[in-house]
Amino acid sequence: TQETERYEVGTELHDNVCQILATSKIRFKMLEKVLPTTELPKLIDGIAYMDLAFKELRNLSHRLAPSFLSDTSVADACKTLYSSLNIDQECTLVLHIDDEFRALKTSKDFQLNLYRILQEQFRNIVKYAHATVIEIEGFISNTKVYLAISDNGVGFNIADAKSGIGLANMKRRTELFSGQFKIDSSLGNGCKVFIEVPLAAVKEEQA
Repeated sequence: TQETERYEVGTELHDNVCQILATSKIRFKMLEKVLPTTELPKLIDGIAYMDLAFKELRNLSHRLAPSFLSDTSVADACKTLYSSLNIDQECTLVLHIDDEFRALKTSKDFQLNLYRILQEQFRNIVKYAHATVIEIEGFISNTKVYLAISDNGVGFNIADAKSGIGLANMKRRTELFSGQFKIDSSLGNGCKVFIEVPLAAVKEEQA
């Protein structure tokens, strides 16, 4: 229910509010021809603020209602997340997504939850890991869907982090699909989050 509400809010921001803002910008730009030259700087500043608001709204709407497997590939979704989090340019994203994983058609529920898991772990890496490499691996084997998110950062003591809300949320989202969530990390040895979900639990329902 929470995800559905977030999706609806994000869609409304993107399809309605952003369009209203874009139309308003067009109308304001029409004033360039009739305003006195001395007043143009104010108009230009106003349009610049509208552009900033438009950009922020689009970013927010994409976080709330992400376009994922149904519209784009896992690789593209990872790249979008990577860019949106303003990860330091010294940090490299490496993707290993096999063809079967790329072609997989899944339910919207799984798309959203998988996106949230990626989003959460990317945030963790940016905030805590000080990594130079983030590696994403996705494949299908023996009727299971596998996704691994690794980094070469500073790592941490798992026992100290198990009570964290972020890890608990990723685990809960995985278990919604009868999956298993594992994490491997230690001080100085980076971190690897590993998700294993039954293929039958995530496939798109046929009409």
